Amino acid sequence: MQRLFALRAHQYRAMSKSQNQHNPEDASDKSSSAVQFDESMLQHLVCPLSKKNLRYDKQNNELVCDALGVAYPVINGIPNLVPEDARMLKSHSEKGDES
Repeated sequence: MQRLFALRAHQYRAMSKSQNQHNPEDASDKSSSAVQFDESMLQHLVCPLSKKNLRYDKQNNELVCDALGVAYPVINGIPNLVPEDARMLKSHSEKGDES
């Protein structure tokens, strides 16, 4: 199942890149009118690594797992929960370095 998600994410990224390369002016217009994430989905989503609840960070347009300090991007209203595409939050990684 994880392979299927990774494959779909890879296909989506390839498709997004080809569309952005076709006409960069159109890509900038689309980002400003991007689809918003439906926060009601949070009741059905968990972090794929920790299985803990996620919270939506509107400012960064990410789903955050506070338990691991990981943020997953939301692209055109669709959460990308592929662990390889997530980023570590600075505040959480600094705490891990101290121990």
